[in-house]
Amino acid sequence: MPTLLIRTLRCPLLLRKMAHSESGRQPPQTLYKTVTCKPIETMKFHKPIFSIIVILVQLILSLIDYYDFLEWKKDNPELDSIISTINYSNSLFIFVFIIGFYEMLTKPSWFKILLRFFLVCIVLGTFLAWLVPIDDFYFGVYNTAWFSAVIAIILILIRIGTLAFGKIYKK
Repeated sequence: MPTLLIRTLRCPLLLRKMAHSESGRQPPQTLYKTVTCKPIETMKFHKPIFSIIVILVQLILSLIDYYDFLEWKKDNPELDSIISTINYSNSLFIFVFIIGFYEMLTKPSWFKILLRFFLVCIVLGTFLAWLVPIDDFYFGVYNTAWFSAVIAIILILIRIGTLAFGKIYKK
């Protein structure tokens, strides 16, 4: 545990007695004592580089998908007014960001490895969904990412609440 040196002054009564007995010309003496401090529990990032890379890759893929979507709208204005077009890549980026943020907060363990594998499956599953011969495979991966992001938000809120109540009860 880290140690701190804390400077403490003698109590005022002793200083008054010293002033009367020694003519008061000496500066007050200080004592140094060693105090061990417990580190404050906070939300720490544990090896965040993998999640940052996955989040950036998903951001790039979402931007590419969005620009392709805008080009399609320009090329097909008559279909755009008839068809209800929804671009899912923006919300998919938010889901990957939330899951990646929770992965950054998780300590190294088998669960962190599982989260990393899950993030890679989401990014590759949505990017390469056209290769899989299953109808609506993209939306299956999208719904799984949505559900996982909701669970990650709940777990993040539980962690924040645990830290907040832990600090309240320690005081």
